[in-house]
Amino acid sequence: MEETIDLELYAFLFHYNSYTKSWGCFNRADYRNYWNGTESIHKIGRGATLEAALKDAQNDKDKG
Repeated sequence: MEETIDLELYAFLFHYNSYTKSWGCFNRADYRNYWNGTESIHKIGRGATLEAALKDAQNDKDKG
């Protein structure tokens, strides 16, 4: 039995903000930018769930 892995997910990191109770999803290329608060290369997705944050980040295909 062979499982398929969505390799596109490896490009993303997730962060839960307990103060706003929301998820952030950003591309690995923006790791330093995200934590330093500087302008990111790719869109940072936000949402109430992991899936919503990922979908929000993936919606911006023209910027990356």
